[in-house]
Amino acid sequence: MTTPDQATVAALDALEAKLPELSLQYEDDDELRTAFADEADVIEDRASVADYEFVRGRIDCMLKNLGLIPGEDEGEPCK
Repeated sequence: MTTPDQATVAALDALEAKLPELSLQYEDDDELRTAFADEADVIEDRASVADYEFVRGRIDCMLKNLGLIPGEDEGEPCK
C-alpha cells in the first residue's frame, strides 16, 4: 500500500478526535451513525482511489470503537 495523502490522514485524524463530542451530542445510535456518516462521506469522496482502502479501514475502525459495528479491536487507536 502506498503512503496515504497527508490531507486525507489529517481529515481522518480530525474526525477521530471529534468522536467523543459526537458520542455526547448523539445518544441515539442511529443519529450518531448518521452524523458520523455525513462527515466520513466527505472524506471518502475526496480520497483518491489509491487511498480508498486506507480510508475505509480507518472509518471502519472508528465505527467499531463507537460500538456501531461489530469488531474485535474496540479501544485501539485507528491508525
